Amino acid sequence: MLASREINEIKKNLKQGQYSEAEQRAKNTIKTFPDAFISWEMLGLVYLTTKKFRDAERIFKKALQLAPKAPSVWYNLAQALYSSGNLNSAIDGYNKCIELKPDFLNAFLLFVGSRLFFFKFLLSLQKLLSSRLLLQSKRAY
Repeated sequence: MLASREINEIKKNLKQGQYSEAEQRAKNTIKTFPDAFISWEMLGLVYLTTKKFRDAERIFKKALQLAPKAPSVWYNLAQALYSSGNLNSAIDGYNKCIELKPDFLNAFLLFVGSRLFFFKFLLSLQKLLSSRLLLQSKRAY
C-alpha cells in the first residue's frame, strides 16, 4: 500500500520549489508502487509544475490507464493539455472530470472559462473578418 507520507513529501518538495527532489522521489515511488495511479499522478504533477506539459500529458494518460475514473487525474491531464495549447482536448478532460465528480469546482470553472474564452475568440475573429471584408468592399468601389 502506498504510504501517504511519500505523497506528502513529493507535495512538500513541489511547494518548496525542490523540483529535482520531487521528480526523483516520484520516480522512486513509481518503481516501488508501479500499479498505484497516484504514483504516476504525482510524477505528472511534477512535470506540470515544471512546465514539461508533453511529459505531464504522457504520465497522466498512464495514470488514467490504471484509474480511468479518477477525476483528479482527468483534471490534471486537462491542465496539461490546456497549458500546451490543446484547448479542445482540455475541454474534454474538464468535462470528463465534472462527469465523474460534479462538485469538482475547479474543473467546472475552467471548463466554463475555456468555453467562454473560445466564444470570445470567435467573436473577435468574426469582427476582424467583418472589418476586413468591409474594407475590401470599400476599395472595390
